[in-house]
Amino acid sequence: MLAREGSDSCTCPFLNDDDPRCRAHFSLRQIAQTFDLCLDRYRACPLYYTLRYEDRLAESLPLVAEVTVEGREASAGHAA
Repeated sequence: MLAREGSDSCTCPFLNDDDPRCRAHFSLRQIAQTFDLCLDRYRACPLYYTLRYEDRLAESLPLVAEVTVEGREASAGHAA
């Protein structure tokens, strides 16, 4: 969410989102790099900017719902 940007924290605002792309970095083999990047220099992470872009995009898109009448298929050009 856009409110994350106002944080003065050194911790990545997406750290607790459980994104599988981030999760791939959490292993004992690279724990030092993960702590350095996610808990100190998250703005140096290319994935941070991808997540930020996706977050902004999600905030700007309207919610869309498809409404159907029970028992009828929703299809373009279907005559009632």
